[in-house]
Amino acid sequence: MTLAIEQALCDWVTSIPGLTDTAAQPGITADELPAAAPVFVVELAQLENVLGPLYKASVTISLRSPALVTARATHAVLWETLVAALADKLWLERQFNRGAAASNLVFAGLADPHGPISHDVRDEFWRSDITLILGLRRI
Repeated sequence: MTLAIEQALCDWVTSIPGLTDTAAQPGITADELPAAAPVFVVELAQLENVLGPLYKASVTISLRSPALVTARATHAVLWETLVAALADKLWLERQFNRGAAASNLVFAGLADPHGPISHDVRDEFWRSDITLILGLRRI
């Protein structure tokens, strides 16, 4: 179920206009990061059954761009495009539901779409992270 949720969010990220040429991958380690291009990494940190068919998912979406080959401004534009897309919850719901059929969960809500955001450089990568709390419902 974890992989299906992560993959559905990866599919949503790569469907965002302006991000269609940027890779998105479900949770990967730093050793697996491509060294030549920016990549979005989606990691499902926690999936909790709240009540009956309702679930709460804590998901981190990271943009990791190799600092040696990606300008900081390019990284910032990609990140701002993602954050702006979070405002359109209806589009997120449609895209997520299209890709999440394997998990038997559908989108039910998004808490604090601009959650905690961090930016730094780690292991020679520009890195920006946002943690989202998704409401999901079992179908």
